[in-house]
Amino acid sequence: MKRLLGEFQSAGLTAVEVECYAPLAPLSPGGFRARFIAADGAE
Repeated sequence: MKRLLGEFQSAGLTAVEVECYAPLAPLSPGGFRARFIAADGAE
């Protein structure tokens, strides 16, 4: 997750809220949800 957030940061975005979800069943994907603020302050 740190690497993904670093990519967003290098694009000029700042994470305000980040949530990660564990998989609900074996071999199913987990989840990632984030809210960012752009360098100009727009959400």
